[in-house]
Amino acid sequence: MILLSITTTKNSGWREKIKEANKLGLKEIALFPTCLNKKQREELYFLLKKSTIKNIPFVHLRSDMNLEELDFFIKNYKTEVFNIHTQAQYPLIHDYSKYKSKIYIENVFQEFDKKELKNFAGICLDLSHLENDRLLNKKRFSKNIKIIEKYSLPIGCNHISAIKNLTHLDKSGELRYDEHHFENFSEFDYLKNYPPKYFSQFIAIEVTNSLSQQLKVRDYLFDSLFHKNFLNVQIDFSKFFVIPREETEFWIQKVIRELKIVNDKLQILDIFAGTGCLGIAVSKNIKNSFVDFVDNDKKAIEQIKINLKLNKISSKRYKIYKSDLFKKLEGKKYNVILANPPYVAKERLNEVQDTIKEFEPKIAWFGGKRGLVIISKFLKEAKNFLNKDGKIYFEFDPFQKEEVERIAKKENYQIQFFKDQFQKFRYAKLNFRDPISKI
Repeated sequence: MILLSITTTKNSGWREKIKEANKLGLKEIALFPTCLNKKQREELYFLLKKSTIKNIPFVHLRSDMNLEELDFFIKNYKTEVFNIHTQAQYPLIHDYSKYKSKIYIENVFQEFDKKELKNFAGICLDLSHLENDRLLNKKRFSKNIKIIEKYSLPIGCNHISAIKNLTHLDKSGELRYDEHHFENFSEFDYLKNYPPKYFSQFIAIEVTNSLSQQLKVRDYLFDSLFHKNFLNVQIDFSKFFVIPREETEFWIQKVIRELKIVNDKLQILDIFAGTGCLGIAVSKNIKNSFVDFVDNDKKAIEQIKINLKLNKISSKRYKIYKSDLFKKLEGKKYNVILANPPYVAKERLNEVQDTIKEFEPKIAWFGGKRGLVIISKFLKEAKNFLNKDGKIYFEFDPFQKEEVERIAKKENYQIQFFKDQFQKFRYAKLNFRDPISKI
C-alpha cells in the first residue's frame, strides 16, 4: 500500500494536516512524529483520537519514544511496522526488544550495519535517500546495495520523497537532491528505476505537501510503478525487471503499422522476449497473428505469462518456449521475427546507467565484445526460421550500424536501417536471399 503521510518537520503544518484528514474523511495514514517533543506528541495523540483516522500501519519512531507510545499505536491504530534511524546517528533511550520484530532500520547518512540490522526486523528502505546516494555518494550507495542483495534482509517498509533536478544544502550542510516537498509528479519518476523487490507492503509518501496533493501523487504512482503502458498494452515487470524503452516502443509501432496491411495470418516470433512487450503489442494490435515467445530465463518466462494474462491474450494465439535462441524451435517457420537482443558492448559499460547495471538482469542487456556476440549468433541462425519473404526486425546500438551491416551481408541478408525518434539509427529490417536459389 502507498500511504499518505503526516510529517512533523518545521512548517509541515501537522495540526492542519489532521484537520485536512478530517475534511477528506481519511481513515488511514503513515505518521512521522519525529520532530515533536513529548508534550507535542501528547497533543498529537489527543488530536488523532478525535480525528477520522482509524489506521496508522506505519510509524517513524523518535529515539525518546517510550514503550507505552508504541503500545498506544499498536492497540489503537493497528500499527504493523515502525522504523528508526541507525543507533550511530540516534542512540535509543528505551529498550525496544519487545517490538524488534516490527522495527526496521532506515538508510540515512550512515551505511547499513548488518549486525544492527539483524538485531531488528530488517530494512526500512528510503528510496529517495538511496537515489540521492546513487547520484552523490557512490560508495555509500554501493555498500548499502551490497548488504541488501547479499544478506537478503527483509525490506519491511519504505519512505519515498522527491528527487529534484538541482542540488540544495540541507540543514546539516550536506548537498542533496532529495527533498520532502514536491512540485510535480516527475520528481518521483526515479522510482521506476528500482526493482519491485525493493518496494515493501508499506510505502509512505514522506512529504510536507497537503494530503490532497499526496492523493494525486499516490494515483500517479499507482499507475506508473511496476507497470508501463506500451502501445496501449500493460506491461508488468515485477518478476523480470526490464523496463521497455521508448525507443523500442517507437520502432515496434512502426512495424505494427506495416504489418496491419497484411491480410494473411501471420506467424510471428518474439525472441529475447523478456517481458513479452513486443509480441504482446503485436497480438493486441494485429488480430490475424499467432506469436511464439522465446527466452532462456525462467523469470522472463514467468513474466511473459503474467503479461499475457494481464492483457487478456487468448491462449489459442500464442505459445511460450524456454529456449537458448532457436534450439527448441526446430521445423518452425515465421513470417516475422522480432528481436531486441542484448547489445550493450563490453567496451561501453561505463556509459550504462547505474540502475540498469545494478538491477536489470545482465542477460537481458549485455552483448559482450562490441555488443555483437548475441547479435552475430542470432543473425546466423534466424534465416533458417523464416518463411519465403519472411522479415526480421531487430534493435541495436547506433554505433553498431556498420558492423551489423557487415554481419548481415555475410549471412546473405538484404538490410535496411531506420532511425528512432531521436534521429539515431536504432533498428533494422532484414530479408534473407538464399544465394543457392538464385543460381
